[in-house]
Amino acid sequence: MTRSLPAVLLLAFVGNGFGEEVGWRGSAQPALRANHGFLRSAAIVGAAWALWHVPSFGVIETYRLMGLSIIPIFVIGLGSGAIVFGWLYERSGGSILIVALAHLSLNMASATEAGRGLPQALVTTAIVAWAVLIVIAEMRRSGALRRGFVGLGRRMTTALLKSRAGRGLARSTTVITYRGRTTGRTLSTPVEYVRDGSWITILVASPERKQWWRNVRADGEVRLLLEGVEQPGRATVLSAVEAADTLARYVAERPRSAGAAAAGALAVVVELIDVRS
Repeated sequence: MTRSLPAVLLLAFVGNGFGEEVGWRGSAQPALRANHGFLRSAAIVGAAWALWHVPSFGVIETYRLMGLSIIPIFVIGLGSGAIVFGWLYERSGGSILIVALAHLSLNMASATEAGRGLPQALVTTAIVAWAVLIVIAEMRRSGALRRGFVGLGRRMTTALLKSRAGRGLARSTTVITYRGRTTGRTLSTPVEYVRDGSWITILVASPERKQWWRNVRADGEVRLLLEGVEQPGRATVLSAVEAADTLARYVAERPRSAGAAAAGALAVVVELIDVRS
């Protein structure tokens, strides 16, 4: 048995590790990478890779022993492996040898009789954890992680403002809903405001880093969440020069916004529309 081990490993490396990786990482991933980012292309390859292995549960004895209930974990493991192997492939300058050796190691540790039980669980957990770290790093690099947290914060604030618990916050914060100028989609974001009768003033601090006010300027038709009810309005975006008096009144109500107003903030002035008229 010991003498045959090198031959078994060589056969598994050539037929399984190297053979598969020429197709998955050597061909499929670069082709997908041309039109998709790294994470998306790795996810597509991972889905195809998982489907490729599902029939093995009816053919290979070690797979049959695991049973069909293991398929979800198996798919998660392969999806994570696709991310890790894709990362290794790109970081190694496109080395099929490196990912083939990693593929062989994963198979020996998690898909053989010797790897059943604790070794299999440890290796699978390590691959999943490694994949998660890669995903976080890629999302941070692309800015998607920050956008995701910002989007989550917006949704939580919106939900709070629509609930009874958010009545106190609603006195100073609203949700403005508008139409995207290029996509035509309905978008919304929480903003602070000052109200004077049917007029709502919203200060836009650091406007160069924000997009929502550009959409509002292009269309002008908006809705504001006030006292738990969405009210329609017509919005006008004023530059810092045009809004000097408006910003002064805003700062009088919100003194802590003085610095932002002095640093070139814009003002979005909304006239609420009385739908009863």
